[in-house]
Amino acid sequence: MKFKKATKKSEKAKRFFTSGPNIDVNYKEHEGIKLHVYTDGSARQNGFGGPGTWAYVIVEGDKLLHEKSSLEESTTNNRMEMSAVLAALTFIDQEDIREDILIHMDSSYVYNGCTNWMYGWAAKNWKRGQGLILNADLWSEIYALAAGLKNVKYKWVKGHAENKWNNHVDALCTATYPDSITSITPILPTGNHFPNHLLNNSPITKRIKTIRNK
Repeated sequence: MKFKKATKKSEKAKRFFTSGPNIDVNYKEHEGIKLHVYTDGSARQNGFGGPGTWAYVIVEGDKLLHEKSSLEESTTNNRMEMSAVLAALTFIDQEDIREDILIHMDSSYVYNGCTNWMYGWAAKNWKRGQGLILNADLWSEIYALAAGLKNVKYKWVKGHAENKWNNHVDALCTATYPDSITSITPILPTGNHFPNHLLNNSPITKRIKTIRNK
């Protein structure tokens, strides 16, 4: 399996081993950001062959613009948490969203990796000792995307707390399991929830067009 290798620029990345470029030192720097992403992942029988799900939502203010979730047959909780962030970054990159955007996550492993650890790992080509770091495939993909998305910042939030959208994306993960009987309480009218593959007339597509025309 091939991984994204660190570029020459990553020679400078060693200094980010204790402080990444998007590190969340002061939440005041997030003031004024209008687009927010909430991510989450889960895994049954974590690490022992059970299925897992990931999900993310994009919101502006109190308006849901886009949501997506997926199921994997055998995985771990950390990989699902990472997959949610990776999917969100992929969408941001593909849709060429260049407005500032803040990704919220309740996984300290993924938050620390995105804001700190992965820059040191990239400088060492994802190696530790005689082998690769854990989840090197996903980390290398996240690193490659994040390097080109300077408008993206990261924020850790407490899971299962009084956070409307964090709780929504958690419920979305649960509802994505095929045998789930959990339903998500509608936050917006049904018309504002749309299939992931039908984006032509979606709120996020219209919002992206607005951003591009600025």
